Amino acid sequence: YDEELIVNILKMERDTLSTAEMRKFLLYDLETTNDVAEWFRWRGHSPAEAASLAFCLRDEESQRIRERIANEALSNYRDATFTWTQTRFYLEEAHYTSDEIDLLFTLTSMQRIPKPPKEPTARSLTAAQIGARYRDKHIDRTDAEALLRALPYQADQIALFLAGYEPEVPKVEEPKEIGRAVVGILYKRGEIDEEELRADLAKLDYEGWGLEKLVKYYEPVEPPPPKILPPRELTAATIFRLHEEGHISTDEAVARLEALRVRPEDARLVLETLH
Repeated sequence: YDEELIVNILKMERDTLSTAEMRKFLLYDLETTNDVAEWFRWRGHSPAEAASLAFCLRDEESQRIRERIANEALSNYRDATFTWTQTRFYLEEAHYTSDEIDLLFTLTSMQRIPKPPKEPTARSLTAAQIGARYRDKHIDRTDAEALLRALPYQADQIALFLAGYEPEVPKVEEPKEIGRAVVGILYKRGEIDEEELRADLAKLDYEGWGLEKLVKYYEPVEPPPPKILPPRELTAATIFRLHEEGHISTDEAVARLEALRVRPEDARLVLETLH
């Protein structure tokens, strides 16, 4: 790399650094305060501003620790775990000034004043809850209207609101008639005979051509006879294994293999090899 290229690379690296990254460099002593001040100078700050910013950046971690010490000490004072003398000692050790300590004492003393208990706020039913109770018949319409007026709801809108919560009227189920499918299946299963089927279909207003077709449609059908599977022959591999284990003789094995369209000489050759 030539010098000009190296300078450009360093400039690019400086431009991409963030304040948080510089803070980490300071925390782990990877950069000095002067290095950070120079970085702020690179970003356009004056020498005095750069020096102040570098000092503040290095001092941030110390300030966080001081705040944690103060918060812990004041918390113990609020809880009466510490006396103010003990609390003041820790604040002075954290390098708080006398004026700052006096202000913190004032703030914490105010926080220690017991607050009066809050009176519970009376809660009322919402409009949706009133409507639901009216729909479920826990309250009547008069009570529902009175509760809605107390919310308050406008008088001309109460009826409109309750219309959406009217109690449901139970539906009266009409008796179901037995259809042709029921009597047809009973006939098909043999639970009623053809005469009873015809009588039931006639009661369902079937007659003539339609009745005859339904009788034909629901006529029981004999189940098909079970399939008779042909006997299965032993495979060549099974015959070889039975011969090898001594369950059948060589002649019987050759005969069975010949039935499987294996030439006798080939069968004997394989049997002798396996045996």
